[in-house]
Amino acid sequence: MARVAILRNEVPDAEMAGRFEREIADALAHASPPDMPFTCAILDEGLHAEIEIQLPGWTERLVIPYPAAAGDVRRAVRRLLQDLGLEEVETFHLLERRAATDR
Repeated sequence: MARVAILRNEVPDAEMAGRFEREIADALAHASPPDMPFTCAILDEGLHAEIEIQLPGWTERLVIPYPAAAGDVRRAVRRLLQDLGLEEVETFHLLERRAATDR
């Protein structure tokens, strides 16, 4: 699982601030390679929050409009991981079902 350090959280609403942190950690848990270190800051910019995500060598910022609904942060972070090619791809195996007549 990716290592996530949230250095600062400026979101004024305590419940929303906690939800932002949980959703960031949940989304980054899908990063590949799984031991990748992330440093984050959640900045309050008045009408929106900016989430700054740092890895060695690069920094990305996401804008999350207020009020943020449950899941908005998770979706935005996972979309960023996909765009950067850092999201762990889950593999699904389809089971073939034989029709009753094939038995």
